[in-house]
Amino acid sequence: MDAAKSTHPDIQSDWDRPKSFIEQFVGWRRTFLLGFVISVVVLVFNLGFALWAVQHHHVQDGQGVLYTGDCKKVRNLSIGFHLIINILSTALLGASNYCMIAEKRFWLWMCLAFSSLPLHLMSAPCFIPFSMCLVISANAYDVFAANGSPNDTAVSIIESDFGDDEHRQAILRLQAKAQNGTLYQLENSACVTAYVTAFQSTYGSLILVTGNATPADHFNLVYTQQVFRTNVAVVGASGYNWICEDLERHQYEWQLAPCITSLPQVQARVAENNCTVGGYKPEYCLVEEPTPHCKLQYSLYLVVIVIAFNIVKAIDLCYVAFSSKEAPDQFSRGMCLLSMESVRQPTKYSRTMTFDTNPRRWRSAMSRRRWSLGITCYSITLGACGILLALGLTLSFDSTGIWSVGLGQISTQTLISSGGYTISLIFSMLYFACNGLITTMALAHEWSQCAIQRKGLRVSAEPMGSQRSTYFLSLPYRYAMPFIISSTLVHWLISESLFLVMIEAYTVSMERDPTNYIITCGYSAVAIVATISVGAVALGALIGLSFKRFKSEMPITRSCSLAIAASCHANTNPTDLSREDESVLPLQWGEVGGRGPHGWAYQ
Repeated sequence: MDAAKSTHPDIQSDWDRPKSFIEQFVGWRRTFLLGFVISVVVLVFNLGFALWAVQHHHVQDGQGVLYTGDCKKVRNLSIGFHLIINILSTALLGASNYCMIAEKRFWLWMCLAFSSLPLHLMSAPCFIPFSMCLVISANAYDVFAANGSPNDTAVSIIESDFGDDEHRQAILRLQAKAQNGTLYQLENSACVTAYVTAFQSTYGSLILVTGNATPADHFNLVYTQQVFRTNVAVVGASGYNWICEDLERHQYEWQLAPCITSLPQVQARVAENNCTVGGYKPEYCLVEEPTPHCKLQYSLYLVVIVIAFNIVKAIDLCYVAFSSKEAPDQFSRGMCLLSMESVRQPTKYSRTMTFDTNPRRWRSAMSRRRWSLGITCYSITLGACGILLALGLTLSFDSTGIWSVGLGQISTQTLISSGGYTISLIFSMLYFACNGLITTMALAHEWSQCAIQRKGLRVSAEPMGSQRSTYFLSLPYRYAMPFIISSTLVHWLISESLFLVMIEAYTVSMERDPTNYIITCGYSAVAIVATISVGAVALGALIGLSFKRFKSEMPITRSCSLAIAASCHANTNPTDLSREDESVLPLQWGEVGGRGPHGWAYQ
């Protein structure tokens, strides 16, 4: 609420006197200036990042690579970058939200509202063309069976077995690594665990060391596992079906069930030392660790767009900070019962208004259309998510495998072709809508309490006397903290429910395989259920709050500055100078001169 101002001539003259540059930036102007500084800091950060990235990293087709190497390190870097992006975007959004001004400057309002959007899109979980994203490498690999390590096997025998193809290159590579001691021995249980992954990024080809390989000193190719291809894969394929192929239910490709559903049976056989692969009973396995190729990739086009919008935001905030006027409002004097409805529909409500003695419910702080639209859209979205989840489970070959996939993990059973970014953006818009609903209701509740108890005014200028500053989060902390926690939880769950999947495939000979590249979205059924649950609880809490009644019959002004100003005029007679400036004292709104249209004010 804007600071209530006395009409005393001495005070009026103090407002009109020239002020130094520092004196001009107190209270809300200081906050506006802070928002401008934040936008400049973000602009400098983005500009510096763009110049550094272009100078130090090659850019092709608008895509640049920040780091290539170990997948675990790339994941940590991705988390760090997305955390920085979210912090910067939240800071910009907060600055814009605080600086929203009258609707008559609609173009400026729209610029403040939407100039933060590009930075949010950088961290959108499934916004493929514009994301700063993690690219996972996936290796095709050969599974060989032999009586021992290849270091004692003559090259001539290998050449006679495989001729001149990629399988020969793979076994020769394994032989070279065996000779220099870079093959790693894994027990059968560890070997199964290492290769039970939809996209193999850590290990490559392997040798199953067994005692029943024939002929001796020869290597038999048991299986070639290609990188999983979503467009041609057999329904139910898991990306590692060679582990389960000796089970009866996996003997025919067209009868495949997801191998993930048979893993307990495989692990039981391993524990009993009764597991076979391709008819061979392995004693242990020898695996290679190829050079990792995971990447942290970014879009230069989006960075340029973000910089342009940062400039727009900085100009907007600077304009608001320097152009906004601070002067007493005389138009609303004598209209102490003015409400938001009477401002928006002046023909429906006469200037001479009557006092309504019935306390209204919290939801009356918003227009019926805004409340109905927000709740309906929220409910439809939650219902649509439930329907899509049920449809995914119905169309899945075996839904038990889907439920075993963890949050944010990639599985061949949970890949979707497109559309994930749309759902993410819908949820983001719903978040802002719900934020507006609860903020409006809490603001009206705070306003209604002014007729119950004497309190210092909450002012956006520098507080004086008993005056109090506005809430830092625009909400009382008893509402703000649960809302922030639930919103943060939902936002994180959404990022785990729908996430970008970019797979860069490599052949058995460790060469890039563009024909098997994958760019799509993945989902997690567990995370979706958690998102729906938290969202439903938040929706229930919002609806529950809407049925509460205000503690007083004070007119509902919402955030209308004209209606607020009408309630803050202390004197009905502007020439009455007998009273001190009351705006710095504890005040209560109530009846001061009868129940007429001029008989209510702060005192």
